Amino acid sequence: MYPSLADSFSFSLVILESLAVGTPVISYNFFPIYSVYKNVPAVRFSPLDNTKFAEIVYSSLNDEFQN
Repeated sequence: MYPSLADSFSFSLVILESLAVGTPVISYNFFPIYSVYKNVPAVRFSPLDNTKFAEIVYSSLNDEFQN
């Protein structure tokens, strides 16, 4: 989970590091992060809504444990 808006004007190395070790990422879909990672299947995006973010996390965990 990457619920931060603090890195909104930079390239997030945290996401890149997570992807490098095979960990999927969930982030808000603000432009800087979305524009870099939008075509990466392991990165899921949420609108700027805490409830939607939580739903995506829950859904992702269920998908992971069902496989």
